[in-house]
Amino acid sequence: MKLGFTKDKTPCHATLTETLRVIDPRALAQAFGGAWIAEGANERHIAIDSKAMRANMNGDGQATHVLSAFCVSLQSILGHEASRGKGMEIPDALKLLDQLDLSGKIVTGDAMCCQKSIVEKIAEKGGGCVFPVKDIQKKI
Repeated sequence: MKLGFTKDKTPCHATLTETLRVIDPRALAQAFGGAWIAEGANERHIAIDSKAMRANMNGDGQATHVLSAFCVSLQSILGHEASRGKGMEIPDALKLLDQLDLSGKIVTGDAMCCQKSIVEKIAEKGGGCVFPVKDIQKKI
């Protein structure tokens, strides 16, 4: 998809940053082909992880957190969910899982994903999961 940028006619970094801040990320992903990737992704392994976007801090110095689902064999992001950060990742992960076709898929993630609600959601949608369990994790 062409955006109309040329070497001589490209908006400055600040303009692009401010523009991207107000665009709906799901609509942007769909416009750039996220829909065909999600529909065609019959690959089995989906990795879920959250990251703090340190370069995108607000006025209070808090970084934006993003939870992503990554299809390993396609090397593509299948979905994103804005996360409210540490301690709020579980409900955000459930919203992300609701967006995905998990039938026959194996979902991996870090120890944060090893929660009863997340495991139940994946099983309910026909998938399986592999998550590490730490000694501090309560029985699920």
